[in-house]
Amino acid sequence: MGKVNKLPAVYCELKEEDIDIPTHAEIRAIQRQITNKEIIDNLIKAENLYVAIKQQEANKGTRYDCYFKVTHNGCHRYIIAFTKKVVVVTV
Repeated sequence: MGKVNKLPAVYCELKEEDIDIPTHAEIRAIQRQITNKEIIDNLIKAENLYVAIKQQEANKGTRYDCYFKVTHNGCHRYIIAFTKKVVVVTV
């Protein structure tokens, strides 16, 4: 892992069923040629997590802007929110 700000402890215990990828995020992933499996694998394994930046939103709680290094020159960026599940807000 790289420059990771503190993520909630629940992040370390993620399972596939704890992750919700809404339609908006799925569409954005398809546009970027990223599969749902890649997103889920990156979130669960977190070995490619380079940086996670905490964002505070007035009505929606805390979100994290997460960057996952996937190649030497490329990364995936996911905005995730912690609710009952981890919601991938956008890709």
